[in-house]
Formats: sequence, structure tokens, C-alpha cells
Amino acid sequence: EDSNFRLVNDNLLSKTAIPKEQIFAIDPALDAKGCAEDYEKRLVADLGAAPKIDLLLLGMGPDGHTCSLFPKHKLLKEESTLVTYISDSSFSSLCLGKSEQVWPSGPIPRSSRSILGAAPRSATSRFS
Repeated sequence: EDSNFRLVNDNLLSKTAIPKEQIFAIDPALDAKGCAEDYEKRLVADLGAAPKIDLLLLGMGPDGHTCSLFPKHKLLKEESTLVTYISDSSFSSLCLGKSEQVWPSGPIPRSSRSILGAAPRSATSRFS
């Protein structure tokens, strides 16, 4: 199974001294809406209402999109939440066949100190 978090955790984060309590991953067991709500609650509880992320991990889709930001989609303007989701199956071909995606909305990427893009091999094969 493709997992951007597992890719980065196995190859980078697990080899550092960063405490696990400082690494925030989504809960893939939840549906997209529940996952977004849970992730936002955990971020706010640990980092405050305007969290500053040291390193934000963003995945890349097979068409090169990142952060599930699709051109002209209404969620590009989402500012009322820190974490949002999409459950629009018309984008599933751009999301490795997954019809639901969770990602940080505009305030998080804009305030992050660093952003790292990562993608499983299956997402980048057409760029090799």
C-alpha cells in the first residue's frame, strides 16, 4: 500500500532523534471527514489555534499535484479549517485511485517553516 508517511518515516524520520510525540500523522483508519476533523483537533490541542509546523510532508499525485490541490477546485480557497478533505471520485485517477484525500488547508502550508514533497514510486513512474 502506498503511504507517503510510511515512505518518509521509514527512510528519514525513524533515523532521527525527533520524538514521536512531535510527529503528527493522519489516522488512515478513519474516513476522510473523520480523519480531517481528528487531525485538526490533535494539531490544535498540541500546537494551538495557529500551529507553526516545522516540517510539513506533502505527497505528490501522478499528475504532479501536491497537497490535493486541484486546479479550479473550490477547496483551493478553504480558509475556515486547518485540515480539509475531498471525497470527490472524479479526482480518483489523480490520487492513485483513491477517491478520498485529506490535506492541510491554506493556513498550514503558508505558515510551515519547511515543506518536503514525497511520493511513492507508483506516483512518479510517469516522470522517470
